[in-house]
Amino acid sequence: AVYYYSCSVCGAVESNDEHTFTDGDPIAHDYTAAVVKDEALKSEATCTSAAVYYYSCSVCGAVESNDEHTFTDGDPIAHDYTAATVKDAALKSEATCTSAAVYYYSCSVCGAVESNDEHTFTNGGKLGHSFTNYVSNNNATCLEDGTKTAKCDRCTVTDTVADEGSALGHDLIDHAAKEATCTAIGWNAYQTCSRCDYTTYEEIPAKGHTPGDPVKENEVEATCTEDGSYDVVVYCSVCGEELSRVPNTIPAGHTAGEPVKENETAPDCTVPGSYDAVVYCTVCGDEISRNAVEIPALGHDWSEWQTVTAPTVAEPGLARRICFRCSEIETQEIPRLDAPKDRKVQFVVSGSMHYVVHMDDLDYEIYSRTTPAILWYKERALTFSVVLHDDWTGGCIVSLNGEELKPNYDGTYTVPAGTDYAKINCYPAATTAAVSESETCPYCGQVHPSSIWGRIVAFFHMIFWFFTRLFRK
Repeated sequence: AVYYYSCSVCGAVESNDEHTFTDGDPIAHDYTAAVVKDEALKSEATCTSAAVYYYSCSVCGAVESNDEHTFTDGDPIAHDYTAATVKDAALKSEATCTSAAVYYYSCSVCGAVESNDEHTFTNGGKLGHSFTNYVSNNNATCLEDGTKTAKCDRCTVTDTVADEGSALGHDLIDHAAKEATCTAIGWNAYQTCSRCDYTTYEEIPAKGHTPGDPVKENEVEATCTEDGSYDVVVYCSVCGEELSRVPNTIPAGHTAGEPVKENETAPDCTVPGSYDAVVYCTVCGDEISRNAVEIPALGHDWSEWQTVTAPTVAEPGLARRICFRCSEIETQEIPRLDAPKDRKVQFVVSGSMHYVVHMDDLDYEIYSRTTPAILWYKERALTFSVVLHDDWTGGCIVSLNGEELKPNYDGTYTVPAGTDYAKINCYPAATTAAVSESETCPYCGQVHPSSIWGRIVAFFHMIFWFFTRLFRK
């Protein structure tokens, strides 16, 4: 018990909770209060039992720790089926050839087994089939192994595998050889199998006939007028069988001799000749053919043409020739001569001469070294004029064969047909000596001074005119 202190003089009691004292011993607890509190919890609730609590003192609330004096509160909790525990009690189905063993889950708290077919687990592997007693299927062939089958020792599944070494091999039968003939096949000795289609048979083709040389039979000779005949026969040289027979006709016919000429007529210059080419049979003499053959006319053998009358400008001429074989005479007209045409030759004088000849609308240029010369068309009359260079002082003298030509009324000059134009010359009227004292171009006749400079100029002048003539050609 706890007491307040009293005054030692007057006996008054002090009410100070901090100043007390005890007296006597404590009385025993009264553990009869079933109070649910954490400090009184002996064991929590499980899947098999409710929570267990110790009793508390009904006076002070102290908890009694007496395992024999407890009380429960509430209900047991649900099982926790999450433990994959392999044990006989949890076995759903044992392992088979094709599947592993199946177990139910157990409670992780109490180990109770859950009987839920939808909530299981497997453990271990499949056992696999056990094939121990194989029996032959009796299906081996001569060349290939057969098979054998066994039933699983644990289930009804069967397994078929090759029965190695069970091939039977061939059951051979011998056959004799046969030789081929002309028309029938043969074969070599061979073997067959009584169980399969195995064979070593090789066919030898029929040899076929061997044709001999053709022979003639039933021959009848032909004559000039009647046909003959014969058969061409071929036999097999091995078996003698007739292979072919071809009838042949020998045509009747004459034997032609060489052609002979009959009724021959000779040809002349204008009329053809002819003869009969006749062929006779050399056996019977009959005429086989007669063909008329023409001999071509010989044609005239003419002499050369001879002029009878010469042509003129006004009248044509006449020519004739004679055949040496028949003396026939043939004549032909000689055309008239063309009338003369005016042709003009222009002389350009400048120390030497430069000519331009106009003929049939074409220009021809001629050059001479010292004196002008025209070298063609001498058969007809020629009319020409002389033109002086602008730098020429003095006159010009035109001469033919050394004689001076007189000009026509228009200042031109005319020379008759047959004139040698090389004889036409033109000289300066002032002097003729300057030509010999100078260098003269051999192509155009131009005269250059005989000085060194003049010779140089003359040299290049000649080269220029040489190439000018060359390219104009």
